Amino acid sequence: MKHVLYVDDEAALCRAFERALRGPELRVVTTTSAPHAVELLAAERFDVVATDYRMPELNGLEILRVARERNPNARRLLVSGRIEGEVEEAELRDADVDHVLVKPWSLDELRRVVRRAAEFAEVARERAALAEKLAARDWQAAAAERCADGGLKVARALGAALGIGAEELALAARIIAVADAYDRLLAEGRSPEAAFAALAGPCFDRRVLDALAKLELGAGSQVVVGSGFQTT
Repeated sequence: MKHVLYVDDEAALCRAFERALRGPELRVVTTTSAPHAVELLAAERFDVVATDYRMPELNGLEILRVARERNPNARRLLVSGRIEGEVEEAELRDADVDHVLVKPWSLDELRRVVRRAAEFAEVARERAALAEKLAARDWQAAAAERCADGGLKVARALGAALGIGAEELALAARIIAVADAYDRLLAEGRSPEAAFAALAGPCFDRRVLDALAKLELGAGSQVVVGSGFQTT
């Protein structure tokens, strides 16, 4: 189900918008308050955000900028009684407005525009998820290659000088590879759970990942290769 937020200080128009679009494929949330809209954008993920331009406290473009910040993949629609002379083209571009609906809208146009916007949002979300998976996969491979080609050569030389065996060195290298990759993902802003989901795969040692998961997420946590981690 796709999620739509509509913001308008006229309660009657909020009700009309909801009636026109409600159905099994769309969940419509409406509010007459701009601050409440900002709270909703912080709490939920919306596929489409539509707002009236003339709102008390925050205008529609300001609300759409918040929507872009909270969820870049959401489609942004501006509704207004008239656009010419009220909103500059540069302001629309600055807020990344996808479409302008002029009041009074026709029901057919409203349904067509919102449903199409929801479809575009879904495609954008899927593309972003795929790009993140591919980036994580490439990053894992690069980290493993860096460890194998660089770290192990240096480690072998140091180990020989210190009398440390090859098996101990290999384990130490695997530990360092996992710890380095995990720290880098956290530095990128990922949660511990998301970091383990990205690391779960053939590039990193399963035992080391499990040990780190227990340290970071609790004794019941276990990395599942190919799908992330689970907590039992």
